[in-house]
Amino acid sequence: MECSAHNISGDQNAGINRVAGGAIPGAVLGAAAGLAIAGATANPVVLGLGAGVAGGAALGVAWMQVYDWFTRLKEVYPDPITIVGTPHCAGKNHFGIQPFTDGDWTTNIGKPPLKLVFPTDLPLSPGVTDPMDEIRTRAAWDSNLPKAALSFQDSACSPTNPAACVTPILHCEISSHIGSASVVGGAIGTTAGVIGGCIAAAIICAALGAFTFGIGALLCLLIAAIVVAALAVAGYFIGAFVGSVVGAIQDAVSDFDKQGQFLESHQQCVYKVSGRWVTDTSHGHNEIHDITSIVLVDCGVGSAAAALTLTAAVGTGRHPSGVDP
Repeated sequence: MECSAHNISGDQNAGINRVAGGAIPGAVLGAAAGLAIAGATANPVVLGLGAGVAGGAALGVAWMQVYDWFTRLKEVYPDPITIVGTPHCAGKNHFGIQPFTDGDWTTNIGKPPLKLVFPTDLPLSPGVTDPMDEIRTRAAWDSNLPKAALSFQDSACSPTNPAACVTPILHCEISSHIGSASVVGGAIGTTAGVIGGCIAAAIICAALGAFTFGIGALLCLLIAAIVVAALAVAGYFIGAFVGSVVGAIQDAVSDFDKQGQFLESHQQCVYKVSGRWVTDTSHGHNEIHDITSIVLVDCGVGSAAAALTLTAAVGTGRHPSGVDP
C-alpha cells in the first residue's frame, strides 16, 4: 500500500498550484512570441495570438513542472539524520506519470518509539522539548515556510480506533527514476506538440482562407488555439509516458524494488532509517527523502524497548559509499 495518500499534513496542492501558475506568464510570453513570428497566412496576427496563448500556457505549465520537481525538496540543516521507529505504512506508488504518481517507495515511520538517533545534539527551537517535533516542524530556510506542517498517519483510523487518526509520523521515501523522467519527457513532448500544432494551425488557416476567400479572424484564432492546445496535451501525455517507461527500466536494473520490498515485508518491525532531511514544499511537510540506509532493529515482542538492538541491516544503494555487498 503506497503511503503518500495516508499522510495527513500541510497543503497537498501547493506544488500543483505553483505549476498551474506557470500558465499565465507562459500565455503572455507565448502571445508576444506568436505575434512577433506570425507567418504569411490569411490572418497572421490572430493566428499568432491564438497559437501563442495556447502554446505558451502549455509550455509554461510543462516547464514549470520540471522546475518545481527538481527544486521542491529543500534540505534542512543538519543533514542527514537517523530516526528509529515502526512503519505504519510501507509500499510503492503506482506506475504512471506526473503529476498523478511517481513510482517512489514510501513509508510513514512512527511510534513505537519514534526517536531521533542522529544527530544527538540537535538544537531545539524555543518551546520544543522533543527532538522529533523539531525534525517534523523545522522548515528549510529557503522553503519560504515559517514552519513545516506536522504529519499524521490515517490508514488505521476508524470509529473504534480514533487515536490512529492522529498518529505522529515522519514520511520517508526512496526515489524512483519514474518521476524525474516523466516530468522531463512531458515537457519535451509538450514542446514538440506546440511546434507541431503551430505548423498544423497555420496550414489549416491558410487552406480555409483560400477556399473561403478569407477566413474570419475569430475562427482562425479559435482553430489555432484548439489545434495547438490539443497537440500540446497529447504531446505531454505521450512524452510523460515514454519518460515513465525509461524511468521504470532504470529502476528495474537497479536495487530499487529489492530495498523497498524489504521494508514493505517487515512492517511490524522497528527500524533505524537514515537519509536526507528535507522540507517538501509541494506538500508543506518535512520528510526523509531519499532514504540512504535502513537498519532492522528488532522484530520480536518488546521491539520498542529493544529499539537500539541491531539484528540486520540493508542499504538502499544510494549512499556515497555505494551499494552494500
